[in-house]
Amino acid sequence: MIDALKNEKAKYRFRLTTLKNWGIKNLFKLRSLANELYKKLDDWILLSSQAENEAIYQLSNILRDNIENEKKIKYELELDTFDVIINKDVLNYIEYQPKPQPAKEIIDFERFNIIQLRTLLEELKLMSVNDNFIRKSTFIDVMIKKYVK
Repeated sequence: MIDALKNEKAKYRFRLTTLKNWGIKNLFKLRSLANELYKKLDDWILLSSQAENEAIYQLSNILRDNIENEKKIKYELELDTFDVIINKDVLNYIEYQPKPQPAKEIIDFERFNIIQLRTLLEELKLMSVNDNFIRKSTFIDVMIKKYVK
């Protein structure tokens, strides 16, 4: 019985020593992998900070160009972690159609100008009969009195 216990203790110590050696060997492997990963982390941090700085530089160039050229920024600008995104779905302002400028005309006494035509139209509307019809004699009288010298 004592020999059996000694035999079991020896097996138990052997298994513990085997597990301990296996654990130490795996810990050394994991440590070397962790050290390699740690060395790569510095490179990753440098690369990511360079990419972020480049994105900020691009955004500042866009803003600087628009400010120097006195242009509005039409679309929304988004700064993602590593990229500048121009979001064309969101407008910063609405562009309205330009208002038409008043007509520029050359003054010619042989022709009617725009103001004369408007006043003539108003006068003729006052004299109209039955939905924008006017008598021929009334039209001739108005034209002779007003515009023939």
